Amino acid sequence: MVSIKSKREIELMREPCKIVAQTHELLKKSIRPRNFNFRIR
Repeated sequence: MVSIKSKREIELMREPCKIVAQTHELLKKSIRPRNFNFRIR
């Protein structure tokens, strides 16, 4: 089911999405083959 978001809902989601994107970028720098999650610091 697809729910259509209002402009307000989209605006409220914008900042958390930016934080997640920044986190993914930081993690991409740390992740290597055979680098398990307990080794990433």
